[in-house]
Amino acid sequence: MRSGAFTVPGGPKGCIDFQAVTDKLKAMNYTGWIVVWAKQDLAKTPPYEYSTMGYNHVVEICGRPGLGIET
Repeated sequence: MRSGAFTVPGGPKGCIDFQAVTDKLKAMNYTGWIVVWAKQDLAKTPPYEYSTMGYNHVVEICGRPGLGIET
């Protein structure tokens, strides 16, 4: 696996435009689940910090187009 190829949404090395994904989901009136899985090297990325970063980013990008979040 290439170093940095996978990261949490909102991570410093991320390259996927998750905002475009959530905008498209809203445009198509999507009401299902959104599941995000991000594997990290625990020796290089603190789990709590990165899981919090990913969660906060998903909440933010879903909130912009008005996708509801249940926690």
